[in-house]
Amino acid sequence: MDKKFIITIDTEGDNMWRRLYTPNSIKRITNRNGEHIYKFQELCEKYKLIPTYLVNYEMSLSKPFVEMSQPKLKEKRLEIGMHMHAWNCPPIYKLKPGKREGDNPYIGEYPEKIIVQKVDYLTKQLEEVFQTEMLSHRSGRWYLNKVYLKILKEYGDIVDCSVTTGVDWRKGPGLTKNSKGSNYKQFYGKDYEISLEDLRREGKSGIYEVPVTTEIKRYHLIKNEVIWLRPNGSNLDKMCNLIKQRAKSNVDYVEFMLHSSELMAGGSPNFQTKESIQKLYYDLDILFSYATSIYSGSSLSDFVIKKYIKSRKK
Repeated sequence: MDKKFIITIDTEGDNMWRRLYTPNSIKRITNRNGEHIYKFQELCEKYKLIPTYLVNYEMSLSKPFVEMSQPKLKEKRLEIGMHMHAWNCPPIYKLKPGKREGDNPYIGEYPEKIIVQKVDYLTKQLEEVFQTEMLSHRSGRWYLNKVYLKILKEYGDIVDCSVTTGVDWRKGPGLTKNSKGSNYKQFYGKDYEISLEDLRREGKSGIYEVPVTTEIKRYHLIKNEVIWLRPNGSNLDKMCNLIKQRAKSNVDYVEFMLHSSELMAGGSPNFQTKESIQKLYYDLDILFSYATSIYSGSSLSDFVIKKYIKSRKK
């Protein structure tokens, strides 16, 4: 079995963990991290890995990132997909907050016609800027529902990677009354063609789910830890062990994730200093070296096309 190492980067503005849904806060979103992505791309190329940059609206306006991406897209050294932060993706639509102060809204809090307009706008914006078809997607704040997935399919997406198997985001409020995140506790930990009737099940929808690689480590009945294939500055051993364990399974990929802002000092909560960025790259070099001794690189959409779509045409 040819196992694949898939890199997904949520390519978004600086410090997007803040509350940013008001018009004034939206105007203050910056994209300085676009200047820092080239170094990461070089590291990927060193190990013949093909990152999928899942791009939010403000990063389509980052000149350094766009200029880096355009020639490398032609060389098939990276993929550009879509990452939807509903609160700052045009058209801007004002939601009514709940009684208590909420957080950045989920895409599912918007009327369906507004969701369509946002998907339409961002798809066209990214395809025009990068001159490539949008096939891959990840939702902002890891949110997914049937309505949104159906709209994505209608706009040509073939693969989503919003599912974080074993993680329950329902304690994370949105902006409007009673809004909450998605619950992925009962979802598959492998790729599958998703059902539009029950997202936890396989179906014949024509759109595929490729979850981020996570593992639940249980200590006893009421306590567990979610181990992610995602660097935090102190989890290199856990990530390498996760890759090792997954390689023994019948799942033929692992999926790494990071935010583009985490590649810039001060761009995220985890990596505030230049020293922490140096440590991040030290860890990434070891991780990628180890991963490529077992796996070969693939973009997100190419993994799905080769495994499912091309095989069906034979």
